[in-house]
Amino acid sequence: MTGHSEYVVNAQLGYDSDNGMHSVSTVFNIFGERVYYAARSDGHDDAFEQPFASLDLVYSFYPTSNITTKLKATNLLNENRTYEQVNSDDKKVTILEREVGTGLSIEFAYSF
Repeated sequence: MTGHSEYVVNAQLGYDSDNGMHSVSTVFNIFGERVYYAARSDGHDDAFEQPFASLDLVYSFYPTSNITTKLKATNLLNENRTYEQVNSDDKKVTILEREVGTGLSIEFAYSF
């Protein structure tokens, strides 16, 4: 495929307690540079999304067979998404930078 990342890594490490009441997962994702949008006929080169690494942590607690509590922390590395393009002087310039931020969420579920 044209413009795809040369590498993609998705790794997960998890732990489940012996009694089945707790589980923890650490998830790491990263990809290589990839095309954000293709070159246009007006002389602009391809724009590329730069590598972005994400580290997430998920903890789940199952106090009963009907109740689940989940705590998620996302983008713990606090990286931003950056998009670059080569300008007319053959230098890479940042055309867009998105602040992703670190997220924290709590979820409660009851099933019947």
